[in-house]
Amino acid sequence: MKIAIAMILVAISLLTVLTIGLVPEPETEPKNAVLPEKIQMPFELKGGLIFVKVAVNGKPADFILDTGAPYLVLSKRLSAKATDTLEGKGISGTMQVQRVVVPSLEFGSIRLSDAPAISMDMAHLEKLTKRPIDGLIGYSTLKDYELLLDYQKKTLSLFKTGASSYHTTIQPVEEMRFELQAHIPVVEATIGKQTLYFGLDTGAEANLLDVASTARISASDYKKGKANHITGASQGQVAVQDAYMKATHVNGHTYPDMHFVFSDISHLNQGYGLRIDGLLGYPFLSARKISVNYPKQKIYFWN
Repeated sequence: MKIAIAMILVAISLLTVLTIGLVPEPETEPKNAVLPEKIQMPFELKGGLIFVKVAVNGKPADFILDTGAPYLVLSKRLSAKATDTLEGKGISGTMQVQRVVVPSLEFGSIRLSDAPAISMDMAHLEKLTKRPIDGLIGYSTLKDYELLLDYQKKTLSLFKTGASSYHTTIQPVEEMRFELQAHIPVVEATIGKQTLYFGLDTGAEANLLDVASTARISASDYKKGKANHITGASQGQVAVQDAYMKATHVNGHTYPDMHFVFSDISHLNQGYGLRIDGLLGYPFLSARKISVNYPKQKIYFWN
């Protein structure tokens, strides 16, 4: 059976995060870090995933910008000697990951030296996406900034307070607070009569709703699509259900007919101690120009 690419790519962020989330995280910060006040750079949109150019030990590499990942993740083929090997568990099974140290990484004008990271084999995901995946840029790199995403222009900006025309000469049209649960920004949404809580994830091609939370939603509030499968970091497959919510309300704004996937995310909640009903990915994030301010724990929407 041919598996739709969208269903595969939903798993990239989610399943790497789930796998990593159940192993000890890197214990130290980079020994040396150059963190500029502002960077702006183009990105490539592959399906619903944001690919960015970085340099690892002076060599060009293709990383996914993944707000669902807690820290830096490196493809096994680029990794230096591992400090130890650990076993993690994801939605599609178990796999081994390694803790490593990256001597040098450049992301725009952000420069990290001796940066702790997790290494994992991404070969089968590269085969499915038909392009290299050298690693993930996650929360540990983004946490000091406001991250602004412009999907129309395919640019991203990272800036600190007062370092950008945003919030000075350009004002947001809306703002809302989020709760930072572990490393994930969590927002409140309403579907039908139910209030649900979703993590924001730039690494998810579709929105995700936990199967346990679907029982709280009336069948009249969504239309089922096809049953499908997703492939995760451990190369296993799990069954999922496509669905389209008639109306998803976030901060007073209505998003009609958004694509969701119903799947079990209980190990994501257990692994991080989260309290979320699902993830909002590409369909939500790309609908409006949006920024996530990690230090202030606010989300802004822009014209």
